[in-house]
Amino acid sequence: MDEAIELILHGIGHSGPTSEQERNDAENIAKALDCLPIALQQARSYMRETRCSASSYLERLLASRDRLLSQPVKYQLGMRYLSTYAAFEASYERLEQRAQQMLQFLSCFHWSRFPLEAITEAAKFNFSDYELEYNDHGEEYHVARAILRDLFLRDGQWNILDLDKLMISLQTYSLITLTPGADTKLLEIHPVLHQWVNSCLLAQDKPRYQSAAILLLALNARFDYTPARQYLSGHVMHLAPLWSRMHINDVIAFGLILKNGALYEDASRLLERSINELRGEGESEPILTDVLWQLAIVYRCCGKLNEALLINEELLKAWKIHQGDRHPNTINATSNLAIVYHELGRLKEALDLHEHALNLSKEIFGEKDALTLMLFGNLGTVYSDSGRLKDALMIREETLKLHEEVLGNQHPDTVEESPSSRIWDGFWGDPKGR
Repeated sequence: MDEAIELILHGIGHSGPTSEQERNDAENIAKALDCLPIALQQARSYMRETRCSASSYLERLLASRDRLLSQPVKYQLGMRYLSTYAAFEASYERLEQRAQQMLQFLSCFHWSRFPLEAITEAAKFNFSDYELEYNDHGEEYHVARAILRDLFLRDGQWNILDLDKLMISLQTYSLITLTPGADTKLLEIHPVLHQWVNSCLLAQDKPRYQSAAILLLALNARFDYTPARQYLSGHVMHLAPLWSRMHINDVIAFGLILKNGALYEDASRLLERSINELRGEGESEPILTDVLWQLAIVYRCCGKLNEALLINEELLKAWKIHQGDRHPNTINATSNLAIVYHELGRLKEALDLHEHALNLSKEIFGEKDALTLMLFGNLGTVYSDSGRLKDALMIREETLKLHEEVLGNQHPDTVEESPSSRIWDGFWGDPKGR
């Protein structure tokens, strides 16, 4: 940043001390141009030719960014192109058509931290299959799917080498940067270039590429962990102006992504909208339950416990009607309702439901089933918070023994159940004195 500021100040003829305001103006120009070297050089040349101050140039930049960055400047030794956008266009025109289309597609996402693994994940599902799908897709889905398949498939087949080839092509002309992320490579486009590419999209093409961006993100809305998962929320938020026109399948998918990214308020908006739409269309309870389940989790996470209570009560009733008392989803719903009771301080009701759920799970699935093991832990926590420390200790000892048998001594869940836990400390006082 300091070098960028000095370049701008030198461009307007400063050879001596500069005022704080002048440095602030130069810094704001550098920030507005994201320190892109060719853009800084153009700004410097423009100010020198027009004799305008840094503050005046900044006003022009904020008011007429595209026109100013397209403005040719007087040729200087070492300048290959006469404007920032001319340099972009020269590089863009050297790309093969598929790489150009890739750059246009990427311009519909946020400019930073795009996970390449999102493309690989979508390819696993043939750029088609959602985790949660409720209504028939509209025309935009079919257009978007065709764009993704044209970009990433060759003769209808996926090969990671084809994606690598696109990345190499874009990096050759310094149009993108790849940096390491957590189990995925992250792609970045310089913000000035990103804006230029997006502004160059034809009016008839922009909605098509936006639909393709929405579809790619929606296909990454999964319950299981994926490497791209932690990087998706920012791109979903970048597309917020498009939320109002999205298909319900995409609304639900975006809600799930935002929930996974801990953006609970925005997630609740999308999930609430999808539930209202499904109910307005007269959809039956089995179709609603998946979305209600996700919304209940969101409400709990953002502290809306009364709202979470109402949904969990509705879910338990629905599961009992449609799948019976002994179905694992019904038992899980019983436990979830008990957890909300617990968080609301209604310990007696929480205890009754936890005991009922655990007894059913032990009877149906056995003590070593994953659901049963989880329910053991839930009940032990309520016993502890209810002051029944002897019962809590018995449950915890039984749970620890089962975890050791099923998962082994070193498994994280076994370690969590070890005598260093809060319940053991509460019963014995100093755990070292046991």
